Amino acid sequence: MNLDSLFEIVDRLLIESHNRPLNSTENLIMRGIWQYKTYNQIAIEAGYSPGYFTNVVAPELFGRLSEVIGQRVTKKNCRVLLESYAIIEAAPNTKLLKQDLTLFPLTVNQDTLPCYPSGSVPLASPFYLKRSYLEEQI
Repeated sequence: MNLDSLFEIVDRLLIESHNRPLNSTENLIMRGIWQYKTYNQIAIEAGYSPGYFTNVVAPELFGRLSEVIGQRVTKKNCRVLLESYAIIEAAPNTKLLKQDLTLFPLTVNQDTLPCYPSGSVPLASPFYLKRSYLEEQI
């Protein structure tokens, strides 16, 4: 997914939830994140103070994005979370996708997992390995 189409989705979501889209400094930070730049690099290129981006703009931006997505957004996970969220939002059957995800259990039933053997295993065990003729002779 390209950055401009992702910005459209993010802007739409932010307008729906906070009544305002990304501003110019937030756009600079997002573009910098997509180019794997540090706040210092982004600020110097744009003529801002690095502390302004680090302490003012970025925390507010990530807070708003976290509210929209429903997961904690940081500089490190921003790209992955937004791309995956945008893919789900852009899917034609978004509601079905979200419902389908709830059909799969998040926990594993311990009763159905095979137990690790502590001694010899029966021939029908998934842990039994049939040995070649030469290995059997040794």
